[in-house]
Amino acid sequence: MLKRSHHMGIALCVLAALLWGTNGIFVKKIVGITPLGITSFRLLFGFLGIVFLITYQRRWSEIKVSLKDFFPFFGLGFIMNVNVLWAMHAFRLTTVANAAIVSNTTPIYVTFFAWWILKEKTSSKEWMGIGLTFLGIFSIFSSHEISLTSADFFGNFYALLSAISFAIYIVVGRKLRQSYSYLTSMFWVFGWGGLFGLIESVLMRSPLWDHPDWNDFYYLVVMGILGTLFGHTLFNASLKIIRASMASTINLLSPVASIVYAMIFLQERPTMLTVFGLILVIYGIYFVNIFAPKKGYE
Repeated sequence: MLKRSHHMGIALCVLAALLWGTNGIFVKKIVGITPLGITSFRLLFGFLGIVFLITYQRRWSEIKVSLKDFFPFFGLGFIMNVNVLWAMHAFRLTTVANAAIVSNTTPIYVTFFAWWILKEKTSSKEWMGIGLTFLGIFSIFSSHEISLTSADFFGNFYALLSAISFAIYIVVGRKLRQSYSYLTSMFWVFGWGGLFGLIESVLMRSPLWDHPDWNDFYYLVVMGILGTLFGHTLFNASLKIIRASMASTINLLSPVASIVYAMIFLQERPTMLTVFGLILVIYGIYFVNIFAPKKGYE
């Protein structure tokens, strides 16, 4: 029974990674909605899904208890908004392969911030993994002409910021995730994250859409359901069964899936430097997870 449960955890994590891999395809397909609009609506769709699950399971009492941590959740919602927004900009500006690989280097920064902020020890082999990952990122940046004015450079840079911001979200929100269920945490994070996008649109006078058609809204809804609601739900369900280090390693299937999807649906072909960078990133994150089994997404 224990072995079967372990296999179920792996299966849930693999499915989550495959679903997350679809995000880049949908962002490329959506042409009439801005990155800010995609971010806001995607998080709000996820929020509505969480509301449905909480109502179905009759767990509103947990939400009332969590009101005492209103302000910490407020901060996490802002970080989530920034994380998703930068990822959406990355997919718009560079290739799906580049954005997916660089934005999935989060475990490296989790280890770094845990060492820097939480004073957790980091072994020499973990530092080796971090070095390999950064070498892979440099290779991906070099897959196109490195120019401070090129769209690919900015896309890769936004993907890097997205990965770093998600690492901050993981480290800063660790205690809250240990104190509350996933549904409670995501209720506040998705809700505040989506609301921040709407507020930013008003204050910064940034449009949420620009001549969208029905296909744009169709892709947006499907992305909100698959990549946001189902992806996060399945991943967090897997964390109840398997180690976080194993889950974060399995999640490396996400950029691989993104590359395959892009080749099939967008006819994107990754360069040799991109493939080389992917290999280095996978090895680097694998090193970090193997030699730091208690770090990662816990």
